[in-house]
Amino acid sequence: MGKLIFPPDSLVYLDTNGFIYTVEQLEPYFSWLKPLWFATQNQGVTVISSELVILETLVKPIREENRVKEKQFREFLNTQEVWLIPTTREIWEQAAYWRAKYALHTPDAIRMATALSMSVAGFVTNDVALKKIKELPLWLIEELG
Repeated sequence: MGKLIFPPDSLVYLDTNGFIYTVEQLEPYFSWLKPLWFATQNQGVTVISSELVILETLVKPIREENRVKEKQFREFLNTQEVWLIPTTREIWEQAAYWRAKYALHTPDAIRMATALSMSVAGFVTNDVALKKIKELPLWLIEELG
């Protein structure tokens, strides 16, 4: 267990689960992510994610016809603290490499390729299966409490 400490002026990749925990204020994860959002306000840290996060966060509110939650996700993903990175041909090709190397699911391979293409300081997730990836620092939200 520990606390996230981010290098000033760095990029940090946030997996979809982190956006869901934040927007829906799901505890205890919401509290454990507060240092990340504090760092975006006070230390020049920028949260990045693949544009894939748009699809992944909007499916449930759209399916449930929850317009309020859908609007909350859309607004949060458009804040200045969050940069969404387009999935380019280079990222697709790198995702194929990482998917082959680690037998990742396609979305995870896209996330990894995106994070590596942006030279992030770390990757924040709650997906334990990604611990096998050694090419970038991985911070599990579950271990922060």
